[in-house]
Amino acid sequence: MDRYHHFKRLSRRCFGLFWIPFTTMFIGMMGMPEGSYGWAELPLLTRVSLVGMALCMACMVGFAVAAQVVRSRVHRRIEAEGVLGDATLVKTWETGTTINEQPVVGMRVEIQPPHQGAFQTEITKLIPRTELYNLRPGTTLRVKYLRDTQEAMLVGFQDEAPSASFDALP
Repeated sequence: MDRYHHFKRLSRRCFGLFWIPFTTMFIGMMGMPEGSYGWAELPLLTRVSLVGMALCMACMVGFAVAAQVVRSRVHRRIEAEGVLGDATLVKTWETGTTINEQPVVGMRVEIQPPHQGAFQTEITKLIPRTELYNLRPGTTLRVKYLRDTQEAMLVGFQDEAPSASFDALP
């Protein structure tokens, strides 16, 4: 598993763990009369829960940011050092994310480098709705890939030259 997915998974786990101190904070406040309290007046369970919530939130945000930084670095490396090649689309799926009403699509592609064995990798890309019809299994795509890590990014479709508008999408 690459570092991007590792950080993303850690961020989700921190989000899940966040609910434990969130719940215990309210349990600690049971029986307290209404009003505002200073830190020292709060029950110990509530204070510990607030610290736990802050730590979980910091870790959740930190891992989410780290995932995006890692992803950005990988994409810059692919753009700079990647080898241009053709890939065959094996599978597509919706990620559930849309940006400006344009879907982010997950794709499994098979790349056949010259003088090497074929390998499969996954690509996530924002695809304009007008281009979705091009994403059928068996379609040939233009990709850039790293030989050492087998990570890839979509450049365009086989029948077209890479356009500035398509490359400008995240």
